[in-house]
Amino acid sequence: MTLTRTLLQRTAQGGKHLIEWLQRERLLSRKKRCPVCNNRMKLKRTNTTKDGYRWSCRKANHRGSGITRSIREGSIFSRSHITLASWMKIMHSLSQGLRKRQVDMIEDGVCGSSQSLIRVTTLLREICGKAVRRLEIRRKMRIGGRRAFVAIDESKFRHKRKYGRGRRGHTWRRRS
Repeated sequence: MTLTRTLLQRTAQGGKHLIEWLQRERLLSRKKRCPVCNNRMKLKRTNTTKDGYRWSCRKANHRGSGITRSIREGSIFSRSHITLASWMKIMHSLSQGLRKRQVDMIEDGVCGSSQSLIRVTTLLREICGKAVRRLEIRRKMRIGGRRAFVAIDESKFRHKRKYGRGRRGHTWRRRS
């Protein structure tokens, strides 16, 4: 089964299945240690979070108050109020190259507001950029060549002449 189908199935199932799949894919932590007693915390079901689960330590030396942590702590999902299923839907649409309008994604219930959608897509772009840089370093991958300097600028693709007047837009030029 392809990763895309698995992703969509886990997203549809939600809850524990999605969390376990994210842990297998190392997007969420599999184990967590208590910051107070350094014992292993357990994944417990709760109604206080959107995800439905939290890490908790119920040792007696915490003086009656159980130490709990979010399952998102230390992952790309931390400090986000969007559900994990919505995160997966956004990741899927970006990975497939589906460039839906923000309004359509909000209407579909993927995201609550355009600002949170922008934050998520920006974060995912940064992560992809870091991954590409890491590959460049590890595998000595380069864009261009020995004497070729490649500059990729977004404005090269978006410049449009107004009414066919004015200066011509910058275009790609091939060296001979």
